[in-house]
Amino acid sequence: MASQINQQQIRGKNKDGQNTSPPTASAKKNYTAQTIGKNENGSVWIGAIHKQGDVTSAVALRNEQDGAHQLCLDIDGQRRSSTTSTSPGKFQLTCGHYPWLGEEFPDLDAKKINEMKESMDSCLIEARNGNIIIKASNGKIRMEATDIEMITKGEGETKGNINIDASENVIIKCKKLQTSTSVFTKICSAGDFELAANGVLSTYASLISSITDAVFGKPSKFGGQLERQKNNLPTASQETVASLDRGDKAFQYKSGTNQLDYD
Repeated sequence: MASQINQQQIRGKNKDGQNTSPPTASAKKNYTAQTIGKNENGSVWIGAIHKQGDVTSAVALRNEQDGAHQLCLDIDGQRRSSTTSTSPGKFQLTCGHYPWLGEEFPDLDAKKINEMKESMDSCLIEARNGNIIIKASNGKIRMEATDIEMITKGEGETKGNINIDASENVIIKCKKLQTSTSVFTKICSAGDFELAANGVLSTYASLISSITDAVFGKPSKFGGQLERQKNNLPTASQETVASLDRGDKAFQYKSGTNQLDYD
């Protein structure tokens, strides 16, 4: 508890902004900080301590007209070996022009030069450990390119996934939509489901099984109640279900799984 209080009470103020006297021992100290240059527009600092007193910067570039506009290479504290850039306005990064390629490869025409530029890795963002977060708190995230590739390389049952969670709609418009799975494919709807084709609708399978909700009270001669339960539809109780499939005893699914509970 004492360590938590020391982290909150720094540079003579606690987390509520109230003054403490004297400043706590957790505030950073530095007797060699230098101001390389400073005027009414900007400044360059070496070894400066942040206003909160909790982090020391190796180098800091500051906009003296706007205190929220700065670039810091921090050394210690909660931002050890971190680079922080804050911009009240726009942050732009442009790269990948390669104007010298024409001089280095004079025998190549403009089309070949353009193909060479297209194949290059011009902007790389790599997190060797941890997550990468791209967040637009009050706006949209747009991705635009000649091609977009999304690849996962996680191993095991809990990794290697791509999750899309939308509060409303997922809309895909394209000339061709192709999916291919090696083990299992499932498309579900808690409401209505429509499948339409203005041309030919082809369905192929080694065996096709179609089941309606009529199997609620009594299974068909091919069963059906097992599939009804598997697809999260309301199920009849064991007392009212004569059999699950072809005279077998009725079982319920284990909560959150697709495994039958035989106990």
